[in-house]
Amino acid sequence: MARRPTSAWRGLATRFLALLIGASVAAGGIVAMVASAPVGPSAIRLDPAALTWHRTPSSSVALSFPDSGSAAWFITGADTGGSIRDLLPVPIASVTKMMSALVILDALPLKPGDTGPCTTAQYVDVAAYQHFAATGQSRAAVAMGEQICENQLLAGLLVRSAGNYLTLLERLMGVDQAQFVLAMNRRAERMGLRATHYVDPTGYDPRSVSTATEQIEVARTLMANPVAAEIVNHSSVTLPVAGTVPSWTPLAGTGDVVGVKSGRTDAAGGCDVLALRYQNRHGGGLVFAAVFGQRGGDLVTPAGDAANRLARSVLDAHVTWQFRRGTSVASVTWGTTHAHVVTESGLTLRRLLWQVPPTIRVDRLSVTHAVATGQRVGWLVAESHRVALVVTGAVAPPTLWQRLR
Repeated sequence: MARRPTSAWRGLATRFLALLIGASVAAGGIVAMVASAPVGPSAIRLDPAALTWHRTPSSSVALSFPDSGSAAWFITGADTGGSIRDLLPVPIASVTKMMSALVILDALPLKPGDTGPCTTAQYVDVAAYQHFAATGQSRAAVAMGEQICENQLLAGLLVRSAGNYLTLLERLMGVDQAQFVLAMNRRAERMGLRATHYVDPTGYDPRSVSTATEQIEVARTLMANPVAAEIVNHSSVTLPVAGTVPSWTPLAGTGDVVGVKSGRTDAAGGCDVLALRYQNRHGGGLVFAAVFGQRGGDLVTPAGDAANRLARSVLDAHVTWQFRRGTSVASVTWGTTHAHVVTESGLTLRRLLWQVPPTIRVDRLSVTHAVATGQRVGWLVAESHRVALVVTGAVAPPTLWQRLR
């Protein structure tokens, strides 16, 4: 006959059953609380560096480069440029005087309206004028005892290309010609102009050489000085003895041409650096064109015409900008799932070369519920254009089991 359980065993079983029921109830409560708790949001990480336009490789720019000689262009605002046959330095004639003006303004800074220091013309200055006349160099008349100031000398140097004025300017600076040329080359070195070298301050010596690209950099620096920018935007200048004389720089001060400097020698041919002002919705800027080694006529007129055609062709040129299909602009993580957010299609815009492509932004990018591969989660927007953004993989909130772990 079987023995009946003792009271001790019955009590132990009762306590174990109570514990088991309590644990089940507690676990159920925890599960209920976790299940009812809100799921954390998905983590979206944008990649701002990806929001960039690309100019298509097939986007050719039809520009009016001259048939011979070297040439370069640069457009501010768009901060882009180009060149042709511009690898080797060439003689640059009186374009050299842009660097001379920079050295003078470094040593003797001027503010708009200032005259700067003045000097009296001496015998050596009259002799310099006579030498320039005898050698056929550009010049402006001076007379013994003439009072002339820095602002007038700079205007004569840049507008009339009066190389003989440099003797007076060197005296105002307290340097001789060798020291002045050394300052020119040191200035070029500071500007990173590795193809540029000067042996004289006027450019009459064919060993004063540079490239069209580097002389555009000199012109941009010169035009950043308000005094120099105002001077070169004149078609003529009035000087104390020489009177009113026309600019040697073709088209300067006419219409939207605002400078800057030309030159000519037998070795250099016709040379011209031209700045053309343009306007757009961002305020506008300048197109620079430099052409060297032009031939025909008086040399400088063909150079000015070539620079003008090149600058205007830059304003008329179109390029194609593209945002490529499949570009990853963000990533999304939710629970253990992760995917990239990419453009569903591409976006192509044809714009004028000088027009800045529109700003690209991401709009209404959100993942608040499970999404499948290829599902739309936001938009890429550029002005009135927009492209759908999709995920590269399925994204879902964590499961209850993942949240309990």
